Amino acid sequence: MMITKIAAGVAACLVSCSAFAVQKDITVTANVDTEVEMMHADGSALPSTVTLDYRPGQGLQKHVMPTKIYTNDVTSDMQIRLVSAPELIESTGPTAIRVPLTVTYMGKTLSATPETILAADAFPSGDASSGSEKIDLEIAPTNPGVLTKNGRYNGLVSLALVHSTAKP
Repeated sequence: MMITKIAAGVAACLVSCSAFAVQKDITVTANVDTEVEMMHADGSALPSTVTLDYRPGQGLQKHVMPTKIYTNDVTSDMQIRLVSAPELIESTGPTAIRVPLTVTYMGKTLSATPETILAADAFPSGDASSGSEKIDLEIAPTNPGVLTKNGRYNGLVSLALVHSTAKP
């Protein structure tokens, strides 16, 4: 009889404890390109947001991000370009303040016109297993200097990286 009461108490506790369970749903995404990918030099995904530091008296500071290219074809040259002109915009007032940005990759200033990345420069060993050589992606104000308006400046740097259609 006593065992039956204890069993009933334990069962009631288990039922009431399960009411405190928590379910966590995590959405998982992947942006897959089976030909070519640009990643952080440590192999992690590039951040979707970076902050250009602002130093009073000096202005916005350049942001440098070490990257690597991963590809399944280390013999093909690649092309990189800007999808649109990058700029920061502060738009809380009656007129928007625009700060044009300059983006460089592998020492080349990028624009809407594709720049060629030679496969031999990116993959001098010809080995794709650990990605390309480290290549710095730099984002900086086109006209360095002090900004005259406080605010939150936002913008987008959009890059397109593809294999060249012509074989070397």
